Amino acid sequence: MKLRVNKKWQAGDTIIEVLLSMTILAVVAAAAYATSTRSLHAGLNSQDRDQAVSLAQQQIEIIKNADNSSAVSNYTSQTGSFCVKSDGTIQTTTANCSASAINNNGSNNSSNFTVTDSYDNSAKRFTITTTWTAANGHVQQTVVYYKPNNSYVGCPTGHTASDCNFTIPTRNPQTSPPAYSINLYLDGSTSNKNVGYNGTTNITWSTQNIVSGTCVASSTPTISNWVGAQPDSSPTGGITSPGLTVNPTIFTLTCTALDTTRQSTSIQANVASPPTPTVTVTAPTFNYNSATFGGSVNPNGYALSYCQFWYGTSAYGNNNTIPTSGSSVNCNPTSGGTVSAAVSLSSSTTYYFKLCATNLGGTTCAIGNAFTTGAPPPASYTGSYTGSYTGSYTGSYTGSYTGSYTGSYTGTYSCYYPHCCNFNSSPGKTNYPTFGSIYGLPSPHFAIIPC
Repeated sequence: MKLRVNKKWQAGDTIIEVLLSMTILAVVAAAAYATSTRSLHAGLNSQDRDQAVSLAQQQIEIIKNADNSSAVSNYTSQTGSFCVKSDGTIQTTTANCSASAINNNGSNNSSNFTVTDSYDNSAKRFTITTTWTAANGHVQQTVVYYKPNNSYVGCPTGHTASDCNFTIPTRNPQTSPPAYSINLYLDGSTSNKNVGYNGTTNITWSTQNIVSGTCVASSTPTISNWVGAQPDSSPTGGITSPGLTVNPTIFTLTCTALDTTRQSTSIQANVASPPTPTVTVTAPTFNYNSATFGGSVNPNGYALSYCQFWYGTSAYGNNNTIPTSGSSVNCNPTSGGTVSAAVSLSSSTTYYFKLCATNLGGTTCAIGNAFTTGAPPPASYTGSYTGSYTGSYTGSYTGSYTGSYTGSYTGTYSCYYPHCCNFNSSPGKTNYPTFGSIYGLPSPHFAIIPC
């Protein structure tokens, strides 16, 4: 008996095997490609990172050279991001901070890198950041720090070497420094505060993780018992400041933290101005040729440096400004309180007056109401006169007089009256009720006929 083989089915089995083999081969090839790609990217990233660190190191070398020659201030004075070219010049725009631009070597493998520097004045250190786009399209960065030599502090004055025998811990430059704090308090507040003029003020401090003996107190202007009030032995303390008189007064405390980074804190006292004098005026007393001004001046605790009455024929402004026109006379007393001043004036004239006083706080003025002096008595008079008169008189008089007179008289007296009284010509005397019968005699004699 013969066996028969179905060649149709035999051919189909061969095609399926080929397809399976190709599929397996494709999977293996894809996996191999992915693995090789990742390896390539990892190698490129490692190469890029090495180059980034090298570029940052080049920046550090330039800064280090400047530090050694004391020219590092050219870089520490920068307030924003910058980079340094190989010739030492400073660039402040990103376009000029590509690695190729920094090294003046045109377009090459380093053109994909940008290097920027910044200086932290509080931490006293440079931060060098290199940025590039990796082979996988992601933006990468590496950060390196450099602390210039002039940022380190030796053992403070007054301390021995054993006091400063501590080791600064080695730290990863990309990690944060230890927590520290420096706080100043003005009358219990950490904010700037308004304080009274010449009043006592309490200044206190608190610190954490500050190196003992490295805090320095200062103020503007200098407050003697604050400057030198260093919290060397205790993280808290305080002083009572004497009266503050300068606005503003700024207190500052500068310390060194555990990582030798200098930090500082300040607080400001806004000092009020001292009070000005309180000034009032009263109505003056006056006659035809003189006046007496009056008022009160309270210095409010600060001695007067100026106190005067001003008077004249032009009105004064109702403000705290010392006049520049008219006449003036010192207050009596010049120290303040109830004050007055006597002055001579012209007759039949309207006068204005103002009282001004000045102390440490400034000037205060007060104005009074205008007044008008009267007309003087006549130089000579003939007839009958009834009334009263106060003052001095120069001239001649003929006639009869009824009234009172106070003052002095110079001139010729001729008077007839039916009954006999007397007249006293001495200054300040009063004659009542009439002129007596007075007959003129050659000067300087006067005939006074008593009753």
